[in-house]
Amino acid sequence: MILYADDAVLFCDASTCQELQIALEREFTKIRNWYTDNRLTINVKKTKLMLAGSKRMLSLFEDFALQSNGTQIDRMQSFKYLGVTKDAKWSWKPHISNLLKKLGHRLSLFNRIFHMLDNRTCITFYNGLVLPHLDYADTVWGDQPGLKSEMEKLQSFQNKFAKKIKLGKMSSSETLKCLNWLPLAGRRFSHRCTAVENAIKGDIPQHFESFKSTLRSSHGYNTRHGYLPRLPKPKTECGKRVSYCLHILSFDILMP
Repeated sequence: MILYADDAVLFCDASTCQELQIALEREFTKIRNWYTDNRLTINVKKTKLMLAGSKRMLSLFEDFALQSNGTQIDRMQSFKYLGVTKDAKWSWKPHISNLLKKLGHRLSLFNRIFHMLDNRTCITFYNGLVLPHLDYADTVWGDQPGLKSEMEKLQSFQNKFAKKIKLGKMSSSETLKCLNWLPLAGRRFSHRCTAVENAIKGDIPQHFESFKSTLRSSHGYNTRHGYLPRLPKPKTECGKRVSYCLHILSFDILMP
């Protein structure tokens, strides 16, 4: 279970409907008892159920349902948690779709007020109201398999803001260079490498257990890069979307 403020997410893994039913009912009983002991009640209307996995595994759970005190919990195909939209197949497309809509509103607002702003204020607008959305959790959803077109759409928003701020007949790459802006792919690459560096130093949140265990599995030989972790080769599309795979691959590129 992961807790953040008044939000809680319960994770259970299973290979059959029966296993999942037993695991969820057991954990829900514990949670319900805690709520009762503290004179609280679970808001079933706000409680959601989402099953995530490969297409083959999800087909085994098509009819799965969960109840709490006789009330059925809504099953979702995607949901938003802490600003990031997850979906059942971990494709991240719903999140990026929402992000593109949000950026579209920001760009529309910027176009309406652009003529009243000086260059410095325009850059402040971008840094304060656009870039944080592009950076937020990009180490999780950025550059995942099958998202090339989505990444290009996000890059086009950065290019539009840059060209609007830096008026002149220049290419997108020249405009970004003139503004000292790193392209979004470069920013995501930098963020992933920083995350691996922090993890090697031990400076990483406690709930990243799978990431930490992978980082501890170095090959052990006395070589120049012997401290680096060995990366398992994912065999499925779902496995390729595991964040630490892309993180470590990015970090390996930096090593000579």
